[in-house]
Amino acid sequence: MIKVNFEGKTLFIDGQAQHTNALLDGRYTNYMDAKEGEEYDFEMSEKALDEQGNEYIAYYMLRDIKGSEWNSENFDWEIYRIEEV
Repeated sequence: MIKVNFEGKTLFIDGQAQHTNALLDGRYTNYMDAKEGEEYDFEMSEKALDEQGNEYIAYYMLRDIKGSEWNSENFDWEIYRIEEV
């Protein structure tokens, strides 16, 4: 487990983020709306626990370039929201 902090809350994540396949609102560029070589946004999530054992889903909003090779080390893995399960 990886220890992270989000808005003053300590969380433990498993490091196994998955695509949510969410259709993002107009603030973001979805994959299908980007042309080859343009940036697009996508959301990933993973399970998280707090120090009391409460379960959460941690969400990341990431950006990539359409047509580029996938490399998870290129992303800013900062949690932008959480939901209690």
